[in-house]
Amino acid sequence: MTTGFPLLRLPYLVLMPVLEQMHFVERIALSVLSKRARMFLKLLKMKCEYTNFQLKYGTIEAKVFLDNFEVIKLEMYMSGHVEFKYRQDVLLWNTMGVNGLCRFNYGRHA
Repeated sequence: MTTGFPLLRLPYLVLMPVLEQMHFVERIALSVLSKRARMFLKLLKMKCEYTNFQLKYGTIEAKVFLDNFEVIKLEMYMSGHVEFKYRQDVLLWNTMGVNGLCRFNYGRHA
C-alpha cells in the first residue's frame, strides 16, 4: 500500500519551486483541491499577455495568451458544459445543472 506525499506541508521555500515545475493543467487540478493549494498557486503570479472573448452561436469562447506564447482556450456552452483546452489536453465538465450563462442578467436588474 502506498501513502500520499504531503505536498502542501513542505516549507514555503521548498514548495514554490516544486509548484513552478508543474505544467499548467497540473496547477489547475491542484488548485481545485483546497483553498490553501489555490492560495499557493496564486502566489506564482502567472502572467498573460492578453485575453480574447467571443460570443459564437450561444457559446462564450475565451482565449488566454500567456507570456510564454502558450494559449489556453475555454468554451462555455449554454447547456452548462465547459470545455478547457491546453496543448493536447482537453478537460470537460458540467456545472451540475446550474446554467452558468443564464445566471447573468446582462446589465438588467432582476
